[in-house]
Amino acid sequence: MKVKGFEKNIIMNILLNGELSNKPIDIDQVVANKNEDEIWWAAAQSDTITKELR
Repeated sequence: MKVKGFEKNIIMNILLNGELSNKPIDIDQVVANKNEDEIWWAAAQSDTITKELR
């Protein structure tokens, strides 16, 4: 299965915001609301999930 960009965006929204959404991720809002460790964790988890979906 090929993972499309919007699917990765949905995964990142779930991990960062706890919501099922394809809205664009507002980097300024994420940086204001999350610490660096949470952002890196979400990015790593998103990569892991998308690799498993392939």
